[in-house]
Amino acid sequence: QKDFVGTFVEFGCSNGIRNSNSLLLEREYGWNGLCIEPNPFEAKFAIKNRKHGIHALLSYPAQDYKYAAMSGHCAQGSGIVEFMNEKSKNNLRTCPKARGEQLNYVTIPGVNLETLLNENHIPSVTWISADCEGCEWTFIQNFDFDKYDVRVFSYETSADQATRTKIEHLLIEKGFSKHDWKGNDAVYVRNLHRNTLQNTPVSLDNPDQELPPASNLRIVPKDIDGTVGSQANNNVDKLISNKLFKNDFAGNLNV
Repeated sequence: QKDFVGTFVEFGCSNGIRNSNSLLLEREYGWNGLCIEPNPFEAKFAIKNRKHGIHALLSYPAQDYKYAAMSGHCAQGSGIVEFMNEKSKNNLRTCPKARGEQLNYVTIPGVNLETLLNENHIPSVTWISADCEGCEWTFIQNFDFDKYDVRVFSYETSADQATRTKIEHLLIEKGFSKHDWKGNDAVYVRNLHRNTLQNTPVSLDNPDQELPPASNLRIVPKDIDGTVGSQANNNVDKLISNKLFKNDFAGNLNV
């Protein structure tokens, strides 16, 4: 059985290195895809650091949004102002001052993911990783997962419990089942056999790892421009190399 090479879309990919869910897929597994970042401070580095880094803001509908962009150590607290909760808004007031970073309010035109996929000639997406500080719900409602044959969807669970529950129910309706994943991201794998779909959490802490951990793959953030903080942990590597995941995922693709 050959190694499966897929395609990915990561929106909210920071500078393309720090905490990126798709970096390992691109550099060590040979996947291709889009690394999309709305924060102009971070996007300039994502464009340089990744094969297909894009400065864009995903939205449904595609319209202009007021975006709070912070630099450096505060960058991950950036986002669309109207989607921010009080804790996030307070971070805008405190983090730049405490860390000596910049805060700019900018208007960014939104674009649908379908538009970016068509422009980049990507007919299908194996894995979508979403971190857009509140836009996940509208994205899941509007995106055609069937048309683009999406097999895995993950998102950062920054929303409140009620919204997370709504998201989970909607993803189940769209044919996904939940996989357990440590950290802030919830991962859902699409079951192509809808009549056998079960929403049963699956542990990824399987000791039978067929590939080396991410820490051994020589991804060194300090050697890459624009990196602040630590690299992403090995959750992506654990998920891809997990035998049960391969049976669910790669096995369905007949690789």
